[in-house]
Amino acid sequence: MIGKQILADAKKKHPDHNHPRILLSDADFVRIKENKDDPVISAAIAKMHEIANKAMEAPCTQFAIPDGIRLLVASRNVLARVRTLAQLYKIEGNEAYAERAYLELEEAASWENWNPRHFLDTAELSAAFAFGYDWLYDYLTEERRAVLRDAMWQKGVMAVLDDYRNNERSRTYRWYQDKPGDNWKMVCNGGITMAILSAFEDFPADICEEALTCAFLDTHEAVRTFYSAIDGNYSEGPTYWGYATMYLAYYSKTLCASCGTDYELTNWEGLRKSPVWLINMASNDQMSFNFGDAASANVCSDLFFWIANRFGDNELSTLRKNLIIKNPTVTGSETLFYYVPGVEDKALALPTSFAIKGNDNASFRTGWGAEDLFAAIHFGKNNAYHGHLDMGTFILNVGSTRFFHDFPPDNYNLKPYSGTYRFRAEGHSTLVINPSKEHDQLRTAKATLGRVQAEVGKDRFAIADMSEAFPGKESVRGLKLTADLPCVIVQDEIRCLPEDRIVWAAQTKAEILLSEDKKSAILTLDGKRLYAALLSDELTLSVADCAPTELSPEVEPARSEGSNTFKPQTVNTGYQKLVIDATGKDAYTLAVAFLPLADGEDAPKALPKLSKLALW
Repeated sequence: MIGKQILADAKKKHPDHNHPRILLSDADFVRIKENKDDPVISAAIAKMHEIANKAMEAPCTQFAIPDGIRLLVASRNVLARVRTLAQLYKIEGNEAYAERAYLELEEAASWENWNPRHFLDTAELSAAFAFGYDWLYDYLTEERRAVLRDAMWQKGVMAVLDDYRNNERSRTYRWYQDKPGDNWKMVCNGGITMAILSAFEDFPADICEEALTCAFLDTHEAVRTFYSAIDGNYSEGPTYWGYATMYLAYYSKTLCASCGTDYELTNWEGLRKSPVWLINMASNDQMSFNFGDAASANVCSDLFFWIANRFGDNELSTLRKNLIIKNPTVTGSETLFYYVPGVEDKALALPTSFAIKGNDNASFRTGWGAEDLFAAIHFGKNNAYHGHLDMGTFILNVGSTRFFHDFPPDNYNLKPYSGTYRFRAEGHSTLVINPSKEHDQLRTAKATLGRVQAEVGKDRFAIADMSEAFPGKESVRGLKLTADLPCVIVQDEIRCLPEDRIVWAAQTKAEILLSEDKKSAILTLDGKRLYAALLSDELTLSVADCAPTELSPEVEPARSEGSNTFKPQTVNTGYQKLVIDATGKDAYTLAVAFLPLADGEDAPKALPKLSKLALW
């Protein structure tokens, strides 16, 4: 039983209540202290002081479930404060920080429970208590240690046994039994393992072994399921990649610090490749393609340091280091979990095409410069965890300007969430056939790249059959970056009934100026201009608001996390969409070409010729 081995190795490595052993060892803290003048470490410490000083002046976090479901805002607040305060104490010895961290934990320890009904809340508090107990160990009296131990045991470890053993109790999600599951696997199993290993000497061994075994085997399987070994794709999207991988890193680093190894937990090619997948699916300024339940953000996080160290990829470490030196405010306490000074810098060589037959996503760019053209497209499974009805959605950038985007998710508590504009296909830059109050793409539909061409110097493209999204119809979508022009083409070929209504849309924050014949448009955003040319005959372009249509379902207002106010769907103020709305034919070729305009140009010097997808 792996839990028995983990516990035995932890006892062997820490025979006399030795601390620290959660993520960082004594040697790690010594390295940080000896390199405080390193630009990355000094930036991280400065940011930590900023966070810690605010915490010193604030009252302790109070128990609150404002949306009726989640304690998560409070859990994360406790975690962020304790993680930073306790780490600064270990680095600098300032007992004021240690005392404030303990008071934060003491308050959370007094709560009746840690909301195990929504176990993410419990897991994040368990991680917070593990950091605090371990890193403050030499500051705490035995009486105070007992307060933290008892809370971790009763409100964390004993609570997770109900989930591991599948006991009857109220819960929002049977996360442990769910297969393949989602990011909860990493967060819940990681947080509980941290709690156990922080104080294993004082916990019953048999229960520790059981919980450690359940956590390890579940996470080991999840790692090999969630991160594609082919290209590193994480199907929940970039935001949940960050959340899951953060706790996977906590888990792995805690095993290494506590036991000397992570028992091959993270020895997986898909995990190693996942940062490169993130980078390739992001624009040149590293802003993510935020398909599904994701908000666009810089993909280059401190987890790049961890994966770089784990697999010896100095390129990832260099990328993150350079970003911090350029913008020190992006750092924080987690930087010091993973950053190792003195590692040789190495530039990351990246392709300008990212497309593999059979995969879910593709991207193409004219180069990696500040003004290059970039486009990416997403297919995959509409019912992926945290997936939307967004098959075929695309983004397009000229440099750092995102002309076509994907909205971040709306409030998860809206009912039905699947009826919200931002979830439905109408809220993405994709295709809808016969808009209605039902799902406007089939929820169980899936599509993968069927034909790709990624060779530089040729027209590069990715094509997928989306017909499953529209039962009884045929729908194939392609995205192409032409070789002879800086031009992106989005093309759909559809077979349907004459009475079917076809709605093509591309969402933007740009100002849209339609031509008189409505065959083209000029989009203006951030001082840049993009020309959109409709290559299809007998069709025209129009402009519409980014708002639910009259065919969208009614969505009940819901309480937001951190607020007792009931709010409706987000109003997408300042956004509009370029639209093709067609009916009356049994076959369509919808093709729109997008070309950046130079200063003084009102139209491109040339446009690409329309050709069938089969001839691409």
